[in-house]
Amino acid sequence: MRNEINILIDSLIKKKSYLKEILEDSITQLEIVSSDDPNLEEFDFLVDHKSDLLEKIDRSDEGFDAIFKKIRNDLIEQKDRYTTEVRQMQDLIREILDLGSDIHKTEQQVKNKLSPVLKQYKDRLYKEKADGKAVMDYYKQANQMNYVSPAFLDQKK
Repeated sequence: MRNEINILIDSLIKKKSYLKEILEDSITQLEIVSSDDPNLEEFDFLVDHKSDLLEKIDRSDEGFDAIFKKIRNDLIEQKDRYTTEVRQMQDLIREILDLGSDIHKTEQQVKNKLSPVLKQYKDRLYKEKADGKAVMDYYKQANQMNYVSPAFLDQKK
């Protein structure tokens, strides 16, 4: 049983490290969207990286749950025997919850800063599309002016 408890502790330690990476990526994203000329390619790379980390966390959580369900009853019955390990897991869980809270706050800041940036890009794309349409309409009109309809050509030949 001590083996399973050590696996649970290792799983929590991994989850904590993944969450630290996610927090670091979120802080970097906040710096990106706060800059005058945000690099959205780097922002997207960080989104993909965080997505990969979240998948790792999900797999780790599934393994944790499976092992915990397996030893839960024995752990409750023998709680005096494993107090140090249980306390360590509780501390790790508290740290994980704190990291989750920090991530949530940072993500909210990123969202608030990103909205105007995306609006600027959307407006710029809309303007470019409208300008392109105006150029195309002008081009069509210019070509129409030099066009002679076949109805006015001599058909007698």
